[in-house]
Order: sequence, then C-alpha cells, then structure tokens
Amino acid sequence: MRIDEIDLIRGIGIIAVVAVHIAQHAITYSYGNITVNIILDAVSRFCVPFFVFVSGTVFAYNYHDKKKYYCKFLLKRLKYIGIPYLLWSVLGFVRYKIYAPQKIIIGLLSGSAMIHLYFIILIFLFYILSPILLYLIKIDWKKSLMISIVANIIILSIYSYGFPNLNLSHLNNLRPFINPLFWIAYFMAGIVVGLNMNGFNKLMLKLKFVVLIIAWLFLMIISIYEEYFTYTNKGFIQHFFRPSNMLYSFISIIFFWKLYGKMNIYVKRILVILGHYSFGIYLAHIPILFVIHKLTEQYWGNPFEMFVSFFICIIISFVFTFFLSKTKIGVFIVGKV
Repeated sequence: MRIDEIDLIRGIGIIAVVAVHIAQHAITYSYGNITVNIILDAVSRFCVPFFVFVSGTVFAYNYHDKKKYYCKFLLKRLKYIGIPYLLWSVLGFVRYKIYAPQKIIIGLLSGSAMIHLYFIILIFLFYILSPILLYLIKIDWKKSLMISIVANIIILSIYSYGFPNLNLSHLNNLRPFINPLFWIAYFMAGIVVGLNMNGFNKLMLKLKFVVLIIAWLFLMIISIYEEYFTYTNKGFIQHFFRPSNMLYSFISIIFFWKLYGKMNIYVKRILVILGHYSFGIYLAHIPILFVIHKLTEQYWGNPFEMFVSFFICIIISFVFTFFLSKTKIGVFIVGKV
C-alpha cells in the first residue's frame, strides 16, 4: 500500500536537495548576493531530514510485524540501493580522478566519492541498526522518541557551539561512521509514525493549519538567522548540524504532511510523481548540475540563470530516471521505483 503523503514529502525533499546544491555552489564561489543564497540554503535544509524520516517510516510500516525480515531486508537494500551506490561512486572516482586503492576504499566506506552519496551510507547504517531501534520503540515509543530528540539536540549543540575554540576538523574523517548520532531522531520519528500511521493521520486532522503555518515560519526564521549568524561570525555554514535546523525540519514534516490535503490537485500530483522517482533523481542530479554549471559558468550570479538551472536540473534528472527505470538495467542505476 502506497502512502501519497510519503511521496509528497519525498517530492518536496528532492526539490529542496537541488535548491541546496544550487545555493551551496553560489555561496562557495561567491556568486550573487550572499544573503539571498544563505536564505535559500537555510530554507531548503529540511531536505535530508525528510528522507531520513521517510526511510524510517517506510521501513517500520512495511516490516514492523515481520519477525524474520532482517537478512532478506538487507539483501534487498544491497541490490536496490547498494549496486546503484557503487556505480555512481565509480563515476565520482573517475570525475575526480581518484584511482589510489586506499582512497577508493575510504570513498566507498564513507560515501565521499560524490558530495551527496554519504546519504546512502547513513541510511544503510540505520538499516543495520533497525532491529534495535524498532525494539526500543515497541517497548516505549514516547520515551524512546523523546530521548532521541533530546540526545540529538545535545549532540548538535555540542558540535555547533559547545567547543568554539576546539578544532573538530579531525571528525570529518569519522563523521560518515558516526553520522547516525547526528540524524537518529529523524529516523526514530519515522519509525514511530510508521508504527502508528492511523494515529498520526488522526493527529494531523486535529492540528490547526493556521497554527502550523505560524510555527513553521517562526522556526524557519530562527534557522535562517542561525545559519547567517554562523556564516558572518565564523566564515562557514553549519548546514544540517544545528539545533534550530532540527526543529525547523520536524515542523516542516508536520506542515507539509498537513498541507497535502489542502494542495491544488495538479501541484500535488506533480510532487507525488517527483517523490516516486526521488531516489534516482537524487543520485543523478549532482553530475547533471556539474554539467549545467560548466555550460553556464559565465552567467552565474544572475538570479534568473540560477532559477533556470534549478528547473533544468530537476527536469533532466526526472526524465533520466523515468525512462531508465523502465529498462531492465534501470534498477541497478537509479534503484527500484
């Protein structure tokens, strides 16, 4: 059984992923108005939390009542996620001329062959931990969820602000392997929703949309301010690993889930379709953006060009994924749709 709200969250998430990488490119190379690009980056930073949450939701919804799912589940994930991951990693190694065996092994283990592939490693680590997380939530979901949220806020606070004079750059090599610590609350929340889908939908019906809009805008403004403050005071952007972004991401999940029932039918359909093909779009969009950036380099900084690049990237990535998914080899390149 498909849950349209899940595909809607995926669809909005993949749009935000492309927006983040457009903004990141502009910030990194000082294209255009830095304030505008930081705002675009901060507003779109719910993207990966969306996908972590959805991964937990779909996992729990499909497997919570299956006692002997684990090995079969991991083998399916290796086939539908692992093989595409390997192929896109090879493309990354070729693109960045990485041929040393040691660097290739580190790249595969950490998801660093291309900037977006870390997500695959992150999700697979959660899948490995899934029996433990599912067990804890089944014992007491309220306590487990609250502990994970509080722990995440503490970890993010320490990482972002706890040791301002401490050089944490050495953690960059370890972060792919300790990443679940920074994202666990999203996955735990997804499991809770997947186990209580009917209850969650009833809660959505009770929530006042006006109150959600106000809360969503309020937390968005705080998240934007925190990202801008970090950049202006430290010279770099603390992208996902900020407590305010975590709260903004959670309210965004609730907001867009609620918004599903109020959307225009055609907008809703487009977003659900994008969500349906979001994994392939996610894998393909970075190489496609690279080509777009090379072809339009002399125009960067022009808001219209950035806007056009965004839509071209979304369209090409979707078309690529859509048609490839219809072929026999598609599952090994863009995953199972």
